[in-house]
Amino acid sequence: MQPSLGEKISLPGGQPLAALEPVLRHLAHDLRQPLSGIESIAYYLEMVLADAEPEIGQHCQRLRRMVQQANWILNDASLAARLLANEAAPLDLRAYFSRLGARFAAQEECTLELHFDEPLPVIAVPEQAPRLFEHLLAFVRDVALASDPIRVIAVGEDRRVRLVFEAETQLDPADTLRILETPSPASGVHRFFEACGGSLASTVSGGVLTLTMLFPAVEQA
Repeated sequence: MQPSLGEKISLPGGQPLAALEPVLRHLAHDLRQPLSGIESIAYYLEMVLADAEPEIGQHCQRLRRMVQQANWILNDASLAARLLANEAAPLDLRAYFSRLGARFAAQEECTLELHFDEPLPVIAVPEQAPRLFEHLLAFVRDVALASDPIRVIAVGEDRRVRLVFEAETQLDPADTLRILETPSPASGVHRFFEACGGSLASTVSGGVLTLTMLFPAVEQA
């Protein structure tokens, strides 16, 4: 049976999933130090040897991508524990992504190109769900190495809201989507969508990466 949003998610031994969050956070911190070292070495070798040995440069690029993927998966594990411990709350996607787009632009992280229905229904998700959206945008930007801008599309349809992230990428589709497929290393993301009654689908077609999310809309009085 699927857990409800307000329900405490527990492990088989009866321990709340949220109790693991500090352990996962510290484990991720300890693992990131050697991963950062590997990424630095790969970057240095690529810079020094790529012109003389193009094949070495390609291997170094792939190694750096693997480190980025590993960091994202570590974030996924600790993030899921925090999100699933929250109660449900309404979220205005238009207002949230407008603020996020302004912040990304100010920090020169990426450009969000917003295309939203008017009016757009409010959705009900755990209170910290905005962190999940940033987490998935990090996948598009850092793991899939998508080009700027990232298009964010939100439409209402039959008591649901469809939220789409879309951007161009040069990476191999099988390598890009492997992390998000079910079952996948990103089990925290999928468990989040199961808990809130939504869904996530990912595709790459014609060099365009698309993440499609469905959420139940909040009933209007």
